[in-house]
Amino acid sequence: MAESILVVEDDPTLARAVARNLEARGYTTHSAMTVADANEAIARDRPALVVLDIELPDGSGWEVLRGLREDG
Repeated sequence: MAESILVVEDDPTLARAVARNLEARGYTTHSAMTVADANEAIARDRPALVVLDIELPDGSGWEVLRGLREDG
């Protein structure tokens, strides 16, 4: 089974391009466009890797990173 990667990016064109590129290499991808969506997807899907945009509409990607670190 392919590892899951979460792509957190608020630009839909860029998010699709990154996801397509990863999927072409055999990875399963999920996408999120906001901090809230990213946190929900991380809790639900437990991805192996998060590709994280820093400037998101509802906050900073740094918030997502801090949450990941706190959760271990």
